[in-house]
Amino acid sequence: YPDPGKYFRLPSVEHSIRLLERMIEQYPETKFITFEDDLLIADKVWFKNFAEEFNKRIGIPYRACARPEYIDPDIVTVLKSSGCRWVFIGLESGNEYLRANFLNRKYTNRVFIEKSGMVKGAGMHLFIFNIAGFPFETKEQIKDTYELNVKIGPNHGICTFFYPYKHTALYKICEKNNLLKNEDEILQITNYNTRPSIKMDALQEKDCIYFQKKMTRYLNRQGYLTEIANLPFGIKKCLISTCYYAKSFLYSVPLLNKIVRRVFRLVGFKNIMAG
Repeated sequence: YPDPGKYFRLPSVEHSIRLLERMIEQYPETKFITFEDDLLIADKVWFKNFAEEFNKRIGIPYRACARPEYIDPDIVTVLKSSGCRWVFIGLESGNEYLRANFLNRKYTNRVFIEKSGMVKGAGMHLFIFNIAGFPFETKEQIKDTYELNVKIGPNHGICTFFYPYKHTALYKICEKNNLLKNEDEILQITNYNTRPSIKMDALQEKDCIYFQKKMTRYLNRQGYLTEIANLPFGIKKCLISTCYYAKSFLYSVPLLNKIVRRVFRLVGFKNIMAG
């Protein structure tokens, strides 16, 4: 890029809408759109114009990613009126010190709660991204993440283990402090939910895995409850509700839990993002 300080580029609103129109012509069965752009609302003026045209010419429910610094009452109104059903926000850590000093996210928990409340208050669903297992993260700091999620009450979310990507600031911190696992160990980690990706002592790893699983269960439960709430009342809703609560009680019995999960899928859970 000629100017390193200006690498952010936006296509025109017209180009973006035409692209969507062509895609919908190609896939006329489309009922929901997922914008994987990290920050669709980054430019407020652009997004307002885009949302207006999207509403007129596309008119399909969608989900978008956001950051708390960019959420305000005006943006929330535009999101809602243009058909946004889900807003995805990255909290990553619920500990203010860790978030500010390791992740360069300077907002407070109070601000995150406030902005999350705006999204939910407008009737949109909230999805929160979380990470466990940062360098030097303590049990209390991971617990902060769990407790902040519970306080906010998202409609769904995810909690993955931290992974040290090369050339990032956190990778360099891990490298400097001998926290990187050897190549063979890293290759055995098949996804971000397998196990912690950096060196920890036995107690740290135990605590990290415990809270990652605890947060995952909580967020999955929130997702199931959101799905159930969106279903019209009837036999299907009653059956899925029964399966869900049975699954919850049988979580500690792997074989029975597996059977209930299979029934759960057979009765037909939709993609909750489209709800």
